[in-house]
Amino acid sequence: MDGAAVAKYLGYRLPEARNLAVTSLTRVFPGISRETWLVDTAFEEEGRAASRGFTFRMDTPGGSIVPLPLSYEYEVYRRLQGTDIRVARVLWYERDREWLMDGREFYVREKVEGAVDIPHLGDPAYRDMHVAMAKEHAEQMAKVHTLDWRKHGFAEMKDLYPEWRIPADAAQSARLDLELWEEIFYRIQPEPYPAMAQVLAWLKEHCPTSAPRVTLVKGNNGMTEEIWQGTKIAAMSDWELTHLGDPTEDWGWAAQQGLGQLWDFEQILAHYEQVSGIRVDRDSLRYYRLFVPFKAFVCLQAGARMFIAGKDLRVQVAGLTFMSHQFLAQLAAAAGV
Repeated sequence: MDGAAVAKYLGYRLPEARNLAVTSLTRVFPGISRETWLVDTAFEEEGRAASRGFTFRMDTPGGSIVPLPLSYEYEVYRRLQGTDIRVARVLWYERDREWLMDGREFYVREKVEGAVDIPHLGDPAYRDMHVAMAKEHAEQMAKVHTLDWRKHGFAEMKDLYPEWRIPADAAQSARLDLELWEEIFYRIQPEPYPAMAQVLAWLKEHCPTSAPRVTLVKGNNGMTEEIWQGTKIAAMSDWELTHLGDPTEDWGWAAQQGLGQLWDFEQILAHYEQVSGIRVDRDSLRYYRLFVPFKAFVCLQAGARMFIAGKDLRVQVAGLTFMSHQFLAQLAAAAGV
């Protein structure tokens, strides 16, 4: 992304900012699903020196490994504004060809200072800090799962995206999402995977037929998905797989992404249940601990498809193919294939 183009765009969006200059332009790594750029600016406003930070989010030149539109995540952010859920303030979604970056659409949100990495992980001397962070994570997830999603316009997303599905009742939550991701898998798979047909049969057989309620499900929920300031979450990030469904799925993500390294996982769940008033069904959790790797496998296959088609020849994208086979082996073993 070109700094001069970014400065010109921000000057267009912020006409009150005189002599705006980009002082720092950094791409966030290791994120690979999409490009995330941190932008710092300096300018004059009403005769005084000022500065402001922004985050630009866009698909890679070849697309995204997330088989959902970029605007889908933007619309989630937009609806979260003004709620109790801590997220960065979202500013603009850009489709105008005059302003696209290398022909790519993008959206912009306020930059939130903080860190995504958990310091001193595994060091018992910092156990109290890690327990505090685990509790904070559970408390913020409770806010996600108790949000009145109808009040904040999430039902209207079904009019924008066919992938946004609303369960008729909580009992349908798991089945509805499984059907969606099965459709996506068969649409994007670059080659047949006979073993996956058997994994899907296992998922259908063991699909939960109950859920505590229909809630907003964050998706991609884990230790390094949020922006931390000390032991507090300053902003929750990575809403690209958000949907309506069973809140237990988010704890399948948390288990898969190592949240139990902060504190005993059962104690984290107990704290969440106390704060939220939502019980996590342990049988459903076992299902989601397998369903989550299936979703990850599908996303990695989307990346492999881009590489095979020559749309994105980065080594990291080629590596997704090998990583996806590890997920397939995990899924097949769990399903007894």
